[in-house]
Amino acid sequence: MNSFDANAQRAKLNALRGKFTKQPNQLQKSSDKALFKAKLNQPQIVRIVPTADGEIPIQELKFYFNLGVTEKVGDRNYNINVLSPSCYGESDPIEMFAEMFTTENSEEYKNMNPEIKSKLLYKLRSQSKYYLPVIIRNQEAQGIKYWGVTEKLLQSILDNMEKDGHLIYDPVNGRDMKVWIEDMGSYKQTKFELGMVKPLSDDASAVESLMNKDSHPKLVDQFSKKEFNELQTILYQVLEPYSEKKTEEPKQEDTGRDYTAVHNSAPEVETTEEVKEEVKVEEDPFGDLPF
Repeated sequence: MNSFDANAQRAKLNALRGKFTKQPNQLQKSSDKALFKAKLNQPQIVRIVPTADGEIPIQELKFYFNLGVTEKVGDRNYNINVLSPSCYGESDPIEMFAEMFTTENSEEYKNMNPEIKSKLLYKLRSQSKYYLPVIIRNQEAQGIKYWGVTEKLLQSILDNMEKDGHLIYDPVNGRDMKVWIEDMGSYKQTKFELGMVKPLSDDASAVESLMNKDSHPKLVDQFSKKEFNELQTILYQVLEPYSEKKTEEPKQEDTGRDYTAVHNSAPEVETTEEVKEEVKVEEDPFGDLPF
């Protein structure tokens, strides 16, 4: 029996669309993980897979894209996007420090040069990426994979989420999507087109299996997770160039929400010293990152 409730899905999609309208504009190989990436000039056909739990098939994860953390894979160095532990219910010292840095009127920060503060916040603020469970046509045996999209691309998908009265991930009356990356000259852009109405599968038992929660890999398990003390060390390394006084690298702290841990890593800045030029590292949704 088809348990897909289109009306309930529409209500949840409207709530998600509302979230964006209220906002300002704003390591491991993928073959080892259940992740899908579009290819340059090579269209692939995918289908968004609904779940049986009634939730819309979109999950949000938060990453740090600008910490300057790199790892070597083969003979190349990659900038690593660091997953926030808050995505899997653990304490995040970087998030804790950023929250304190922006809300507390303490002696350490009240005289900080606004330009320096802005540069630090750029490095320390997490950004969201959104993931949709999909199957790749003609590769269905590989199971469900997660397609990671930026907020801008997600908004475009949401604008096309319903066609002719049916949601595109409806298991019976939904639509496949042709997805590819197009070289626009100075930049690359992910594009998609909707196909004709087509069932998720002609086999009813296959549809039931795909919609089963157990068929969906756990999204956070597709990314490496850093321990609290590792993130503390990264935080120290980000803050250290901006500190007038060099402090000792923080020791491992308890993983509870103890603000002492992040206070110890804070810079004691009362200076307008010149800051090194910062090269903005943009999120790369086009497959250049190792995960």
